[in-house]
Amino acid sequence: MSKINIDQSLQSILDPLLKIARGTFAKDGDDETLTNTALVTFAGMGLVELVPGKNGLTWVPTQLLIEQSKQPTRPIDLTAFMAECVAPDGESDEPKMTGSLRLMIDEIVEAKRQQQPELEKRKSVDAILMSFAGLGLVSFGKFQGHEEIWAATPDLLDKFESIRDGLSGRLAKFRESEIRLDDCLKSRIEFIHEMFAARFGRKVRRRAKRRAVTIGFLLAGERAGEVIAYKDDEGRLAWKASDAMLR
Repeated sequence: MSKINIDQSLQSILDPLLKIARGTFAKDGDDETLTNTALVTFAGMGLVELVPGKNGLTWVPTQLLIEQSKQPTRPIDLTAFMAECVAPDGESDEPKMTGSLRLMIDEIVEAKRQQQPELEKRKSVDAILMSFAGLGLVSFGKFQGHEEIWAATPDLLDKFESIRDGLSGRLAKFRESEIRLDDCLKSRIEFIHEMFAARFGRKVRRRAKRRAVTIGFLLAGERAGEVIAYKDDEGRLAWKASDAMLR
């Protein structure tokens, strides 16, 4: 993983939190791993972000983290950070993700490993997840109402194919990702488009608006367990209705 640039204002907030981690739930963690885990977890919570700096992309605190750090009566919740540092016995220590995000990241990793076979999958997954979190392409939150998990944001799904090509060293030409749906989802989404158009007028019929509604429906449906992401016969990301939706 390339050198990580952290703004001093963020480092001063992270240092006491990492000290707590080393003294409690992450006693065996090395500095680099703990710092990376904190950054990717807090990015998913909207507390840190990546911005252009003098030495390249730099991690900085968001206004939300700045405000939280000013209020000692409302300490930063370390639960998500603890969960990422400690895997339950018998479970994989890989970050938990929604199906669609797992498929997208796996596709990027495989493309990169075709060019660099020596790359370790786990480290590649961590590096991609960290970059995506800092750029607002993934978020960390509740899945199906009870489990904390990583999920793609609309921007990642919208631009995935261009992002994949760029990260894997292919000639990246900006384009919208193709959204492949089964017949049930096509029918359901068309109904939603018509409902939005009837309520909000003709502007919703514009292609960009329809695409945004479709992406939002798919990601929300996946979180609710009603939509499933999978690889089609040609190995491409596609979407289908789950048994819960078909009932």
